[in-house]
Amino acid sequence: MRRGLPGPLLAALYPAAALAVLAAAAAFGPEPLDAWAELGSAAGLAAGAMLLLQFLTSGRFEAIAGRVGLDVTMGFHRLAGIAVGLVALLHLLALAAAGAEDPGAALARLGRMATAPGLLSGTLALAALLALIGLALGRERLAFRYHLWRAGHGALAALAALLLVDHALRHGTYLRAHPVVGAVGLALVAVAAASLLEVWVLRAWRAARQDWRVEAVRSLAPGLWEVTLRQHAGAPFRFAAGQFVWVVFGRRHPVSDNPFSIASAPEEWPLLRLVIQEAGDMTRRIGALAPGTPAALDGPHGALTVAGRRAESLLLVAGGVGIAPIIGILRHLAARGEARPVRVLVATRRPEQQVFREEIAAMRGRLDLVATHLVDAPAPPGWTGGVGPVSEAALAELLRGLDPRRTLALLCGPVPMMEAAAGALERLGVPAGRIRYERFDYGAPGDREGRRLRRAFLLMLGAVALGVLAFALRGA
Repeated sequence: MRRGLPGPLLAALYPAAALAVLAAAAAFGPEPLDAWAELGSAAGLAAGAMLLLQFLTSGRFEAIAGRVGLDVTMGFHRLAGIAVGLVALLHLLALAAAGAEDPGAALARLGRMATAPGLLSGTLALAALLALIGLALGRERLAFRYHLWRAGHGALAALAALLLVDHALRHGTYLRAHPVVGAVGLALVAVAAASLLEVWVLRAWRAARQDWRVEAVRSLAPGLWEVTLRQHAGAPFRFAAGQFVWVVFGRRHPVSDNPFSIASAPEEWPLLRLVIQEAGDMTRRIGALAPGTPAALDGPHGALTVAGRRAESLLLVAGGVGIAPIIGILRHLAARGEARPVRVLVATRRPEQQVFREEIAAMRGRLDLVATHLVDAPAPPGWTGGVGPVSEAALAELLRGLDPRRTLALLCGPVPMMEAAAGALERLGVPAGRIRYERFDYGAPGDREGRRLRRAFLLMLGAVALGVLAFALRGA
């Protein structure tokens, strides 16, 4: 059974929080002032509600992200962050314009507000929020190490929230006007505080009790490693094949953890296998991990699974290190004696990167399995597989004899490959809702399903804008 909220419900969390605060303020607050002042108040209430909700939709809660996946959840999180920044700016500008006779007077008032000692916490909250957005959008262009960037992101977010709460307590006319309005605001503060406590304290404590340790480290190919972990204590680790975990090696705080796909089947517990490519500060040292090194796990996470999805046949597509969850799914299917047709495509740049080819071939005795292996052109001497990119023709060949409408396709690999494969599969008749992949970057999703969910989220933010406008004009 898939856990987590469907995409539209996930998107609806933000307007639900913002509109709940606005509705309480409109029902129980004081008589409205002029439209500009009310617009400023409405924008402040909405921005505060959505900022506090950001801690819940940060991607680390499977009950929230389990159905749609980390990439979609973080896409929502990023868009909401930008929206919070814009609405917070509207709060400041609208209050500056309230009662001003001309733009010059409004600009002068804006300057006085920005430098007023009594409004310092609000000014600093806005500055922290804008810095947070800038660092998030520019993450790939910044020279920060990942764990430093992540720690800074979390610290700025917490600082912005604390300053917001102080500002609201000092100047929140509507929050102080009636206990109902204050209770709604307090509930959102409690959600944010509980989210921070869970992610940064409780999970670290629970991970320490599980006692995972490195069992073995094996080189699969140049720059590609298999790390096997063993759980020595705690409740059995339950996951679905294809999911991933956030992992930190050594006795360090989870602020420095990284996401890695699980390459083993659930049936292999208490062992857990990860396939890790050297790509960053931490992963370049993976080969030097010593057996017995402690590891802390946060998970499982992710929606790249067969579990809970009905289909007559399965198509698995892996590119490069994307083989990790795909081989985990195959191992699980083989272990349980899957009877449905399974079709597999593995694409790499070079033949030596086809690290599980022999194991996949051996699974033909236990599965109705057809596998295609591709490498980039030109074909090296002795290569017996296919040559070229993941093409529509290659996918069509694998789908031969299957009903595309009843096929579940799971993709993992470089983002351009996944988006191209998803588009090709749609043209071949596989419904968009039956094509699933997860990205570990959080830009705009390029497949049809991702774009649909993004549009739904933008519509939800439009509902927030209408709520703010209605609040501002209610006394007109």
